[in-house]
Amino acid sequence: MAYAYPRLPSEIPYWLNLAGQQIMKSAKGPAFFLYPLFQTIFIISFYLAGRRWINQPETLKPRKESQSGPAAGLRISELPEVSSVTGAFSEEIETRKEDALRQALRQLKQEIVLLILIFFNLVFIHLQRALIWLAHGQDGVNKYYLFFIMLMIFLLVPYHRFRRSLLIKSHGQ
Repeated sequence: MAYAYPRLPSEIPYWLNLAGQQIMKSAKGPAFFLYPLFQTIFIISFYLAGRRWINQPETLKPRKESQSGPAAGLRISELPEVSSVTGAFSEEIETRKEDALRQALRQLKQEIVLLILIFFNLVFIHLQRALIWLAHGQDGVNKYYLFFIMLMIFLLVPYHRFRRSLLIKSHGQ
């Protein structure tokens, strides 16, 4: 927007016609930079909230009784010999498996937060680009593109839940 600002006409739009309202136009001024300011505030706030969510400890359901033996959840190739299995060894295996699962779930949370940030940035970029195009007399918002981006953001919730359940199943929980 800083690059486009000097090339804009003297009267520019400040509000888009997303829901059929009138396009608000006014004299070119520093209020034009409110969109990038709001984008920055939103992204920083969402990132900080996402970091807090990522760092929350993951609560896992307790294992079922049928899987509570010393070799529960291990593949046949991973089973140690019966003579070397002790209570401490099986506890260490369980602890390592839970730690690996917690790390995988934490990485999944990081992935989801970054994907949401990317898509919200695309929304803001599209809105800012639409303002610039409207200022030059071209078509503004591509509503289909905006709808698709918003749909992708909403679909990240079931995507996260599905991936989380797959991770838990793959780690034998």
